[in-house]
Amino acid sequence: MSKTPTAFALWRQSQAATRKGVSDAALEAEWAKLAPASYKPWLAAAMSCLSFCQAVQVKGSAVAAEGRGAVATPTPYALWLEANREKIEAEVTQEEVFGQVAGRMWKQVDPAEKQKWVQEARDLA
Repeated sequence: MSKTPTAFALWRQSQAATRKGVSDAALEAEWAKLAPASYKPWLAAAMSCLSFCQAVQVKGSAVAAEGRGAVATPTPYALWLEANREKIEAEVTQEEVFGQVAGRMWKQVDPAEKQKWVQEARDLA
């Protein structure tokens, strides 16, 4: 999980759009001169972010403790995609992106072969 933002980091990010070119050192000096009432909203926002991050971590821990994986079971398409990635990449052109080629190829897969991928996904569930 990424680091929870500090009050200063949130304030600095809010200043970035209007104060391009101002160095981090100058912003740090300005932050240090702010009156407590000025940085109180930023402190509250940082605490809110921290509470949210802790709640997410607790929920994730509960899921792991119950033996359920946090990662969803792959779909038949996802399993087929991973097994055929090199073949799909070989067919990608400048006009099409990977997802377009993969989708087109998946639509052309024989229903009997698709059933194999459906069964494999069920076995993983």
